Amino acid sequence: MGEERSRLWARWREIDTNLDAFAKLRPSETAVVVLEPRGDV
Repeated sequence: MGEERSRLWARWREIDTNLDAFAKLRPSETAVVVLEPRGDV
């Protein structure tokens, strides 16, 4: 998932310019989670 995480993180950084500063506050790597709508709702 390394390449996908990098791609998603770069996209997220375009939306949130403070993302890297916020991530530095965490002791571990920030998880990147993709949520998709359920088809049965």
